[in-house]
Amino acid sequence: MIIYTRNPFAFIVLLFCMGAVMLFSGLVALWEQVDYHVNGQTAVMVLAHPERKNFIPTDGFNLHSVDVRYLTNDGELEVPGKLVSSPTVKRLVAGERIPITYLKSNPNHVYLQFEEPKNPWGWLTVSLVMFATFAYALKLRRREIISRKAVSEGT
Repeated sequence: MIIYTRNPFAFIVLLFCMGAVMLFSGLVALWEQVDYHVNGQTAVMVLAHPERKNFIPTDGFNLHSVDVRYLTNDGELEVPGKLVSSPTVKRLVAGERIPITYLKSNPNHVYLQFEEPKNPWGWLTVSLVMFATFAYALKLRRREIISRKAVSEGT
């Protein structure tokens, strides 16, 4: 992909902005991973009111607002109005106990069994490459400006 512009600094600014966005994405993913390992609590999710069998989707994304209970070794935690996908609701209505890991700081944030947060290292590596390319492009642009100045002065 070739980016043509009359202003050569536009490409350099684009490199910086892309690096910043990727660094932000990597830091958010890193925070989620650290939060998962520090505040994650394993539990089993069950329906809080098993006598209720009909659930109507709350919006166009096929999510259901369900009262669930997390059973842990330390006790149980009831989470009212948890948004759950249709396949998960069907499993809960059938009486299945679903192994999960939830965050103590936010019980609505749940990872099903064998799920983990995204790996941040890809984002952070690409942001490092973007910032290195930005620094190199900026260095080349400064050299170009200095050489043009020297030619225009006649030295």
